[in-house]
Amino acid sequence: MKTNQPRLIILAIGLLIILAGIWAYPKIDQFLKSDSCLDKGGSWNDEKKACEFEPKK
Repeated sequence: MKTNQPRLIILAIGLLIILAGIWAYPKIDQFLKSDSCLDKGGSWNDEKKACEFEPKK
């Protein structure tokens, strides 16, 4: 009789990877946006979650 244990393990690992990706995506996305903003010379506003630039004088 064949067991489905290897298939269940692969399914469980795949599900864990998907859930980890769903959890991590917003954090990674915000980091990349703030990093890009700082690289361009702006300042990152955490409350608004937006990049802000001071007007040039």
